[in-house]
This record gives sequence, structure tokens and C-alpha cells, in this order.
Amino acid sequence: MGRALGILVLVAAAVAVGWLLSRTGEVSRVPAPAEPGEPVTAGRVSRPEPVKPDRPAIDEPANEAAPRRAWSKPEAGSPYSVELIAPPASSYGESPWTEDDQKYAADLEALDAVEYDPTLGRAARELAVFYSTHHTTAPTEALQFVVNSAGATEWGVLQSYLTTTDLGEGAVARRVKELAGQLEDRAETVRVGVGEAYTIGPSPERVVAVVVSRGGLYLDPAPRRVAPGARVTISGALPPGATKPEILSLGPDNRFATVAVDARGERFEATFEAPRRSGAWLMELVATMPHGPTPLAQLELTVGLPLPTRFDGRWPPDERDVDDDRAAEARALALLQADRARDGLPALTLDPELSRVARAHSADMRDNGFFGHRSPTTGTVSDRLRAVGYTSVLHGENIAANPSLYDAEQGLYYSLGHRRNIISPDFTRVGIGVAHRPSHGRRQWLVTQVFARPVPNVTPAVGRAAVEALIAEGTRDRGRDAFLVDQDLADVAADEVHAEAPTPSGALSRAKAAGVVPRGAFAWTARVPDLDRITLPDQLFGADYGRIGVAVQQRPQEPAPNIVIVVVVGG
Repeated sequence: MGRALGILVLVAAAVAVGWLLSRTGEVSRVPAPAEPGEPVTAGRVSRPEPVKPDRPAIDEPANEAAPRRAWSKPEAGSPYSVELIAPPASSYGESPWTEDDQKYAADLEALDAVEYDPTLGRAARELAVFYSTHHTTAPTEALQFVVNSAGATEWGVLQSYLTTTDLGEGAVARRVKELAGQLEDRAETVRVGVGEAYTIGPSPERVVAVVVSRGGLYLDPAPRRVAPGARVTISGALPPGATKPEILSLGPDNRFATVAVDARGERFEATFEAPRRSGAWLMELVATMPHGPTPLAQLELTVGLPLPTRFDGRWPPDERDVDDDRAAEARALALLQADRARDGLPALTLDPELSRVARAHSADMRDNGFFGHRSPTTGTVSDRLRAVGYTSVLHGENIAANPSLYDAEQGLYYSLGHRRNIISPDFTRVGIGVAHRPSHGRRQWLVTQVFARPVPNVTPAVGRAAVEALIAEGTRDRGRDAFLVDQDLADVAADEVHAEAPTPSGALSRAKAAGVVPRGAFAWTARVPDLDRITLPDQLFGADYGRIGVAVQQRPQEPAPNIVIVVVVGG
């Protein structure tokens, strides 16, 4: 009877930053934005009981549906647009129930573990219009725009369509059940929204869009439009098993920030100030789930501007020429590099060793039927790199599961945690691993991206020259005389740098015992992962010290930070 197409977007991100960090991208009136400094909060809205309105039921058709017209496929790269049929939702987490919402909620009541969500119903109506106009599913970017505009928040959204000249409601229930079975890491109860539209022409077809999300997260109503400087509260209830929530934000200044979240049991709350600059303000709620850090929701607030009602995009590229995992890896790498170039960043070097790690993790997810950063057999990305002896100053990992490589990368870039990895200027290398598996009659790509900045190979001479050059730059910036390199102080620094645990007091004791600092001295020691990450203390440039000795030793047998620096200055 009906024809269905689906897109699955499921992504998660984790970042491990060397030794410093281990973690891980109806009609309502738009209210005036709150005044700066005014708290913006809202209470929880209860779900009304669905009632069946007086609307004629549509029986299951007894005969074959009328032959369907053949529509031409959109040309890759050509422009398209999404014009909302209703004003955008003014809040996340709430939407008035329409007659259609109540009708479909009642029709689906017999399904176990399914909860009708009017925000998803609002998104489904927009998507039904999109399909009736373009005769294909909405690309990831358009899907994200529509879901956000409807006030829905969750990650893990599936869209599907049924088109026919006649359609029984049982077909919708069957499609919902089918989609719910495709969700990765779904909660006990999934959420669903249904909307419909009609194609234009001599034989109009009824288009029913079905949207399903994995459920579990409950968000208290939150504004989608705020004034610059307004105080905003994001709160709700976490899915079962979620711990350590945090919010990553990206403001109009294109700077990432992490917002502290107060979590007590399943409840969470975070209050913070909106940016002072007008523009888009993105926030992603991330929590630790059994398979590692997982994005739960992403909000796109508008600061000081009207909510957008239109989205312009371009149709995704044709991927019919990608017929195996290696070709998929090449395409995935090209998409990643294009995203970095768009942000003015240099391309990453493809690292064969990182690719082997990434490839093995994608195969592990395929073979063992899970999707996440934490593997039951290999642990985290830090564990996997350690197992192969790969040492790095910092590293990170992105994963995605999608029938389209383009949509996979679009989903990763949209997610803030993933985007932070993709456009980080600190990473220099990447490994790409792709495996595929059958998923409900389609091929699904499992993509793993492993980013790293390898620990550099630093010789004592190279290290000493780099530190001396940095100190010389510091003297010029402070307008003081340059230090004179003193061999006696350099010998003292060299002896201390080879100590089991070099310290400033140890270096001063050696200098005094050698009688090389008759007019006082100052010593400084540090362990750094990279010579680009040295911060010199101001005391180094004080007093009347004029002589200097520097020693540097890398300890490759130790994890980063494994570059040891000792500096001694004397009068």
C-alpha cells in the first residue's frame, strides 16, 4: 500500500583531553523577549487525556491503492527551502494539542510503550507538507530545523512517510511500531507524532508523516527566544540510567562553554545568562549512559531576533557510487575535511594507526549489536588507544549510525559535542573507520572518527632551544634585559631534570651546593604534553636575575604530560 522512506540520525560524542580531561557533537503568538537580567522559567505542563473528536474514521482500503506517480529525484547540490506552515513554537517542551493530535493519540493507544507527543505532531505536520511538495524525505538539516521549530528537543529522531489515495489508520500504527523497533538506545516508552497533508494535482494523495523519538527525557518548558543578557533556566527529568549531566553551549561569538548542571536524582536544572550579542545560541544536554557520554537534547535559542520561519539548504550528494566500507571511509573523510575548511581550519592528517582503531570500533559495534563509545570488550577510546601504544597530548572520538554518510556528518556537525571535536584547532590527525550492517531492509553505516594530537618527539637540545626562545620572548614583552645562558646553571638544571620527581627546591639545593648562585636564585619546574603548552611564571622575570640555565627531558615511557622542564635563574 504505502511507500515509506526513513532517516535515522543517532550520534554521540566523547572527548578525552590528554591528562587534563576525560569525557569526550496550533497558532501561538511569539512573546517579546525578556528584559536583560529577568529570569525566564516556566512550570511543567501536564499531558491532556487524548479524546477522539467527531471525525469520520478511515477504513482500511480493501483494494490496491491507485498507481502512484513517479517523481524525479532532486538534483544533488540544488537548492531547496522549508517554509513553516505555522508560526514557530515559542517554547521547547510544550505544544497545544490539535484535533489531529488527539485523533492520532487515540488511534495509537493500543500500542504498548508509545506516548503521543504534540511537539512531534507539530513537526510531523511540517514534514508531511515537505514530502507532499518535494516527494522525498527531509535532509538532516531540514529535519533539525523542523524539529526545533516545533519545540521538540530529543536526539534519536526517525521520520517516515506513507502516501496513498486511501489509508487506514492501522497502517499508521504498524509504521509507528516498526519505527520504534529501529531506535537505538530507546527508553522504555518512545514518543511519537503524526501529521498529514495532501499532494497537489488531479489525483491528490494523502501524505502521513510519522516521527518517533527514543523518549526518556522530560524537559520543562523553556523559551526559544530571549533577550540579550536574560537569565534562562533549563530543567527537567533525565532518562533512567543517565548520570553526570552537563550542558555545552555555543553562542553567537562562536565560542564553546560548559554550563554546570545541578542534578538531584532524576531532576536536573541549570540557570545561566544569555549572550549579550544577538544571534543563534545553541545548547546541548549530555549525560553519561551505559555506553558512554550521550547527547540527550539540543536546543537552539534565538537571542534578540525573531524566530526563523524559513530554512534554505541544498540537496545532499548522491552516494550510490559508495559500495563498500573503504569507499565509505574516503567519503566520510572528505565530508569531515570540508566541515573544517568551512570553519577556516586546515585539513587533518589521516593517521593509519588511528584509522585501525576507528575501524575496529565500528566493527565491534556492528558485530556486538551496540552503539556507543564504551565497548563491553575494549572499553573507552582512551583504553583502545592505550592498547595499541598510541600516545597523544589529547584525543577525542565521534560516532554516528546512519544510512547516509552525508547525513551522518551533518548530524555530527550539528551536535555541539561532536562539532567541538570536528573543528578543534588542537587536533592534527584523524582516523576514520566505517562498517556497515543491515537495518530494516537498508544498509546502515557505522562511522567512527578518532581525533588526536600525538605526543611530539622532543630531544633535549630541541626542547632547551624552544624554552630559551620562549623566555627570550618574555623578556622582550616585559622590556627587560635578556638573560645570559650560564653553563653552570644549565648543568644544575640538567642534573635535576633527571631526578625521579624534579622540583624547584631540589634545583635550588643543587645550585647552592655547587656554589653557583652567590646572589640568590629562582627555580621553576613543569611537566607539559607539548612545547606549545608552556605558561611561564611571572617570578621568572623578577628581581635582578641575569643568568639562566634550562634543561628539558622527555620521558616516552610515561603517559602525557611527559615533557619535563627545569629552569634556574640566578643573580
